Parts: sequence; C-alpha cells; structure tokens
Amino acid sequence: MPIIAKDTKKVFTPAPSGVHSGACCDVVDLGLQTTPWGEKPQVELRFQLGKSDADGRRYLVLRRFTNTLSEKGNLRPFLESWFGREITDKEAEEGIDLEDVCLSIPALLQVVHVESQGKVYANIKTIMPLPDGYPAVTVEGYTR
Repeated sequence: MPIIAKDTKKVFTPAPSGVHSGACCDVVDLGLQTTPWGEKPQVELRFQLGKSDADGRRYLVLRRFTNTLSEKGNLRPFLESWFGREITDKEAEEGIDLEDVCLSIPALLQVVHVESQGKVYANIKTIMPLPDGYPAVTVEGYTR
C-alpha cells in the first residue's frame, strides 16, 4: 500500500496583535539546537490566549529561549517580568523546574506581528503578571 505525502496548504491565521490575557499551556524541551553561537539547549514556552479564531479554536503563541537562567540570557528576564519578582541567584544556581512554575499560570501578553518570507507571525514581545481584576484564562482543548 503506498504512503502518500502532499502539501495540504493549510491556512494559518496568526493571533491578533495587541495585549491579551493568556495562560502557559506547554513547556517543550527542544533539545540541542544549532544557533549562530553554536549548539544550545532550547526550550519553548507556549501560551493559549483567551481569544479564539473564526473556527472557535484558541490562539496559540509561543516563544523560544536558550534553556539557561544566566543574567545574559533572555529566559531569566522573561520569567522575572512574568512572575513580577527577581529570580534569586540561589534559584538560578539550583535550577527551576519550568513545568512546575509555568504551566497553567496566567499572564498578560503583548503580541506583535512580524513578517518573514511573505508570512505574518504572531510573536510574544513582552509578558507581565495578570493584573488584579483581570479575568484569568484557563487552558482549554490543548493536549500536551
């Protein structure tokens, strides 16, 4: 029996730009990835927004990081902005279980559109804790 592969040309609608409430729905270990600075361990944080597309599916936005809590990296300041506090040197040395501290935690996300190779992508520009009185988003219909 033949195994046929073809291009399905799926239409992708990026999340709208602006400020949205969301929640972390997944933490993905991408393993070692080739970067301009050599191979680095990478991790991807995925967030489900409280807003849905025309088909009723929640928008998904993500951001990739080198998996390090170095002050020179991007992950540590991102987490500090989200948690609303600094990560202590002790926490950084001992390590943080990203699944424990991130999954299902609500956030306020600024989503920006970036065009690359003729396509528009929705990227997370900034993150902060969900302000008091803002409705929290719970993850729905996402399978890890």
